[in-house]
Parts: sequence; C-alpha cells; structure tokens
Amino acid sequence: MIFFLLSCNVEKKKIVEVLAKDIFLHLLELGILEEVGADVVCPAHLTPLSDNYFLNDGEKHNDHQEHIIQIVLEQPYLIEVSKIVLESKFNKNDCKHSVLDICTGSGVIGQGIQHGKWSVLGLDINWRAIEYSRFNAKLNGFSQNSYSLQNIAKETPDGKYDVVISNPPYNAMVSVDGWDKSSDLDITLHAGVFGNSVSKPIMSKAYNLLNDDGIFFMVGTTLLKNGKIWHPDVEELSEKGTLIFLHKVIAPATSWEAIRLLFSTTPNYDKLAPGVFKKLVHSNNGFNEVSWGIIIFIKGGTPGYHLLYNLPTDGELIETSKIKDLKALIDL
Repeated sequence: MIFFLLSCNVEKKKIVEVLAKDIFLHLLELGILEEVGADVVCPAHLTPLSDNYFLNDGEKHNDHQEHIIQIVLEQPYLIEVSKIVLESKFNKNDCKHSVLDICTGSGVIGQGIQHGKWSVLGLDINWRAIEYSRFNAKLNGFSQNSYSLQNIAKETPDGKYDVVISNPPYNAMVSVDGWDKSSDLDITLHAGVFGNSVSKPIMSKAYNLLNDDGIFFMVGTTLLKNGKIWHPDVEELSEKGTLIFLHKVIAPATSWEAIRLLFSTTPNYDKLAPGVFKKLVHSNNGFNEVSWGIIIFIKGGTPGYHLLYNLPTDGELIETSKIKDLKALIDL
C-alpha cells in the first residue's frame, strides 16, 4: 500500500516487479496508476474516514463520466447521521443486518456504516466504482461485501434489506437561455427527488426494498413546496411510516441561497441572460423552496412527515442539541 501514498514518480519497471504486469496493467486501466514517460505516479487519493480508508479519484477526473467522487461533506454527514439512527434502532450485537448501498461510488457509505459482520451489497452503473468498492472492501477487511453493476433507473434490485442507503448523483445538465456552450460556463440544474433520473427511481423503489422496520436514507438537494418535499413518493412514504427530512436552511426558490443550491455556475454567472433562474425555477411544477439534507424513512414507524433543521459544518456534522431531537423522532 505504500506506493499509493507516493507523491513522486517511481520507475515503472520497479512497480511492475512488485505488482506483476497483469495487476499493473489493471491499475493503469482503472486510473489508479498513471505513466509519465518511464515512470509511474499514483493520482488517486487514499482518504481516511470512519476508521477506514477509501481510494477515490479526488478532483482530478471531476469532468469525466466515470469519475469516482472524492470524499466531501455529504458522505461523512450521511454516515454520521445514519450511525445515530441505526445505533438507536438496531441491536449492535446482531450480525445479520443487511445493507443495500445504491450508487455506491467508492463504497464509502456502505462501508462507513458497516458494523461487525453486517452484509453490504453495493450497486453502481459505473464499472470503475465497482472496482474501487471491491478494492476498498478488501482494504478495510469487509470480505462479506459484494458489488455489482446495475442501472437503478431501469432495474430493480433483488431481495429486501434492513437498510437502504444512497448518495446519488443529483445534478443534471440542462440548456438555458444565455448559455454559450462554446464557453467554459458550466450550469447544472438540480431536480432533487422531483424528476431526477437517478434519485426519483430510488425513492419510488425504497419501500419495497426494505424489510419490516427497515430504514431508508438518501442525501441531496431537494425541492420543496411550502415546507414539504414536493413529490408523490415522499407523500406516500410519510403515510406508511416515519418520514424525517434533516435539512439545512429552507430558502425561497428565487433567493440567492436557492440558486446556489440549484445551480453551479462557474465562472461566468454574469453572462447569463436576465431572468434565467426565475424562469427555470417556476417551470418546475410550482415548487417554491429549496433545501439540502438527508431524507430518513422508518418503515413501520408512526406515519408522519417531520422537518428537523440542522446546519452541518466541518467541525460538527450534526449539532449536539439536534441528536436528542432526531432520536425522539425515530422512536415514534
């Protein structure tokens, strides 16, 4: 593992001697190693989190379709919140719990919440994600984990699980008036759990994938209407169990904070035509608010929809005062 941490180039022939040629070529294909003339360098990141280590692409391949996302706020936030809920609901000594990690990426979410001999099945549409997840599972000693290619938008996973958890991609490219596609302006419109090609099927399939008393978690930016997540699948879940939205500030849809959450505009925000944001926001079926946070659904819990405000930071992902409130809601 030492060579993964190297920041300098190493002679290729030495790496081949250590790894064997077939392994070396496979690591080249994955992008874990990179040739620089007669030398080799490792551009991948090895990130510590939750007593484990995760190989990921870092920021190097952010614009690449098969990029394995680096660890940012949302993964540790989802892991920490999930652990609080699961420790309250599940018996720590029970090794039979099963986890379905949808859009697994580098495997960080499923492995981050894993306890003892819990089984984890990770799914992703990206073949590099599956390879990274398998590597990280071996690195972290989770021999019982398995990872498979699957398009959640078109296929439904087999079986039922105690935990279904997901950190899906939640930005979709759109064309807007005033956007010169030949420029370096990048605009993404977030559709949240309404209309998004990945998060929407996850939400609609979650209930049937859960065992009785199972728990579903999903993180992302979310569209709301008058304080409620505006989607029929969310409404249906809240009628079948306890639905909690642990969220940051809820912003009016035309405010700067909402625009910041909905769009990524770098670096030419001032080149957009006047009224573009307002036009797009109001074309999305009447949602009028935007927030970011974690959807938590407890199958078999007391039916209802609950908002719980929390402001995650690098120093405190979930405020101490909010932990008690969250535990009270999940025990309904």
